[in-house]
Amino acid sequence: MTEEKYLYKIGAASKITGVNIATLRVWENRYGVVEPIRINGTQRGFTKKDVDRLSMIKQLVDAGDSISTLSKLSLEELELRMQPSPKSSQVTFGNSKDIIKAVSVGTRIPEVGRPSPHLAEVRVVAKYELASIMNDLSVIKLDADIIILEIASLHPNSIELITEILDKSDLNFALVIYRFGSFNGIKLAQLDGRIHPMQAPVFPIDIQIASNFTVNSTLSTDRSANGSQAKKKHVPFSEKELWEINIMSNPIHCECPKHLSSIISSLIGFEKYSADCENLNEKDRVLHKELETNTAQARTIMELALRKVIKENAISYTMANPS
Repeated sequence: MTEEKYLYKIGAASKITGVNIATLRVWENRYGVVEPIRINGTQRGFTKKDVDRLSMIKQLVDAGDSISTLSKLSLEELELRMQPSPKSSQVTFGNSKDIIKAVSVGTRIPEVGRPSPHLAEVRVVAKYELASIMNDLSVIKLDADIIILEIASLHPNSIELITEILDKSDLNFALVIYRFGSFNGIKLAQLDGRIHPMQAPVFPIDIQIASNFTVNSTLSTDRSANGSQAKKKHVPFSEKELWEINIMSNPIHCECPKHLSSIISSLIGFEKYSADCENLNEKDRVLHKELETNTAQARTIMELALRKVIKENAISYTMANPS
């Protein structure tokens, strides 16, 4: 029973590796890529080694290798074939918080502590294995600053999983240690803003620097942003508000409110369109995620401009001036 707790069911294995369930079955039955354990004699159970192997093979197949060739290679041979790119250099900086509380998910994450006395200590307050939380991601409910997550492969499906973990755990940031990553997976992580990828192998000092950069640089930015007014939450306009602004009488003989409301409405439409297009193929998914992010930023700028026009010209419009 204890062993089964750390096995991935086929749905979870598919989500983590990016290999759809039908393909997993073909790879198992026709090519013998993995030999999953049978749970209760029926359900497939994949070990962490199986998941690592499937993730590597998925990356190599996507890069053009044939499954028939890869299926005969050992885990070590697959790792050599991956030829990971060199790690990017890290930069140190001053810290704002003396202790960073972290949640650790994975088996190969090194103990961090405080290898550098010039940076905040990274204190792990809870540890999980990914297999044990897959059925209920909401179990991670702790007062922590960051989640440090080990994952074999970083691809678009794994970004969805990491985003879900962040949303359900109420944690703000994820430091993701991956061994193999697709261009689109890394791009989606960067677009999210909360997910900070690091390619393995990593050492305690790497995690300490990255955690300080992720948590403390955010705190520093918040503090330097013109006090509490800069932290005031932006309130988006609803479609009903924009429609009312567009048709209201013109008390200042200026068309700015109407033009701005039209621009914002168009941006909202394109933002939704881009989000819908993310369900297309992987290439389009990454492109439209970037378009959605950029459009949302543009919409916020235009909404702030409209709020300023309404305020400075004392336009009598209750809905446009939320308290």
